[in-house]
Amino acid sequence: MLAAPPSAGKGRIMLARRIVAPVHNLLRQIYHTKVHQLEEENKDKKQKPDLTQVPQTMLFIPANSSSTAIYQTLHDCDGSGLIFESEADTLSTALSTDYGNFSDGLRKAFHHESISYNRRKDREYVEINNPRLSLLLAGTPRQLFNLIPNTENGLFSRFMIYSPHVDNKWIDVFDGGEDIDDEDYFNALGNRFFYLYNMLRNADHSAQFQLTPEQQQLFNSTFERWQEELSQFFGAQITPSVRRLGLITFRIAMIFTTLRLEFTCQQLATRTLTCNDQDFENAIFIVESLLDHLASIFTLMPDANDNEHESNAILPIITSIYQQLPQNFSFTNVLPITQSLGIPRATVYRYLTILIQHKKISRIKYNTYEKN
Repeated sequence: MLAAPPSAGKGRIMLARRIVAPVHNLLRQIYHTKVHQLEEENKDKKQKPDLTQVPQTMLFIPANSSSTAIYQTLHDCDGSGLIFESEADTLSTALSTDYGNFSDGLRKAFHHESISYNRRKDREYVEINNPRLSLLLAGTPRQLFNLIPNTENGLFSRFMIYSPHVDNKWIDVFDGGEDIDDEDYFNALGNRFFYLYNMLRNADHSAQFQLTPEQQQLFNSTFERWQEELSQFFGAQITPSVRRLGLITFRIAMIFTTLRLEFTCQQLATRTLTCNDQDFENAIFIVESLLDHLASIFTLMPDANDNEHESNAILPIITSIYQQLPQNFSFTNVLPITQSLGIPRATVYRYLTILIQHKKISRIKYNTYEKN
């Protein structure tokens, strides 16, 4: 989920559609071919063929659909699909209706749990085993809150949230920059990904992904530390998000390992794919950055804590804390100052967020800050 203010360039995520567009086009071509075959087989019959019996294969599933339509499409596509929207309101509007509320299905799909439903036509019971549904959404923070009203909603912990800082500076719109056309670049990525997709699709066996024992040890120690630190800052409500980021880290490492098959021109010759250290470290690095964005958004959620939210103004107490901080510091350096003032840990993090918003400090990396 990309959460940023209006006119921040969120629409550029639509370029990413081009990476998997060849897959979507192939699935649509398969559907139209089957429709044509069915029409040809029945062209001499008086009764028109029932085209609803042809599976509606696609990759991009419209968010503006009823829950039954979403599930039916997932069923037709063997449980795989991608909801890709540049306006998060499209999905939140659908979820707010009785016929479109498939929030439970989104939560189940994150863990590949079975989804079942009844179709009115022919009183058919349909079950989707091992659903694999991904979402890429963009919107303003307010649209995010409309989609996920509170931190207790299970959707919040299932999203990777990226909320970039937008510099309030005019950009020269006539600066062409490099001579690389964005559309051509992403189309080329799409062709490369399509090659990998077909290679995996045509493989005669599946493969199991695994981390090395050393990577497993580092994984456990890293997330144990992150969970302890963030739960101290925000309480137990943030723990589900940290734990699910652990699963997301594993999946990112798995994707990197799979992509490496194309970059190294390897075929899926083995039934076990072992993550190399570089891919594992990159996955950890990405999620470490996402922790900052998670914390920033968490402080803004309606029920992030039991206290009233502090004003976004720089209060005198915040200025006093700021003046006592060294040029480079961590959260641990702030605590002796705030503990003497009786300030709770969660409030300290909100104070740091306010200082970031006012460009008094910057995050260098997770739990590391610098005065501007």
